[in-house]
Amino acid sequence: MEPVVLMERLSKDSSVKSFDDVGNQLQYFEVETDRMIQRVTELMQIRAMVDNAIAQYTGDAHYELLQNQEVKGFKLKKGRITRKIVSQEKATQVMNQHGFDNDKLFETKLIGIPALEKLLHTTNMSKEDVSEVVDSFVQSTQGEYKTVIA
Repeated sequence: MEPVVLMERLSKDSSVKSFDDVGNQLQYFEVETDRMIQRVTELMQIRAMVDNAIAQYTGDAHYELLQNQEVKGFKLKKGRITRKIVSQEKATQVMNQHGFDNDKLFETKLIGIPALEKLLHTTNMSKEDVSEVVDSFVQSTQGEYKTVIA
């Protein structure tokens, strides 16, 4: 804060009677600011230690869970499943056989899996049939296990 602004604020304070009072107030603010900075620094150090301890503990728990050992308070959660088309040619051929021209299948590349499924649904195929058709050219992989609090 600018000294002039601070002095104006302090001069409005009834406890400030002289420049000595202003100086005392400034010293008080400096000391308090230093204390706050010191306390925040201490808290940040404590937080880093807690974060490291949590990371170590959850890492150990994750390893044990992967070894099929039970860890109280933790469990493994499956990661996100990702799907990708393994053969663009086969996907195009199968979708063409179901009456879709390439101009509906391609933007600058083959449209995504959900869009292909949506196209197949427009033919009044059952959900199971759509899955069967799509599974003929899509590979699904399970994401990695993640350790979560039970």
